[in-house]
Amino acid sequence: MKVADRDPEDFVFITVRGAGVDGSNWYNRVWLKARRAVQSASGYSVHDLRHVAATNAIAAGTDVKLVQLMLGHKDATETLNTYSHLWPNRVDEVIAAVERRRMEALGPRRHTAA
Repeated sequence: MKVADRDPEDFVFITVRGAGVDGSNWYNRVWLKARRAVQSASGYSVHDLRHVAATNAIAAGTDVKLVQLMLGHKDATETLNTYSHLWPNRVDEVIAAVERRRMEALGPRRHTAA
């Protein structure tokens, strides 16, 4: 069964009996085998997959709190310290939105003075 066909709550790696894999010798029994199956000799670690998942989530527009929860970080500070450089710089977008709101609040008067 492909991962895409599984319930989102299921383990990605399972034993032949369908149970979740124990971490005690998971690296040798499962991870290396999975890397060979996809012909990856690049040496990616399991931790690298976390970074890929976080990077893809951020690129898809996920906010910092959700990435924090996804990765199991203690707080959003840890997430920001690691991944803040990946969120887009939205300063111009925020300034434009604030200016639109200001103009809406002024209504028909449309004063230009701040």
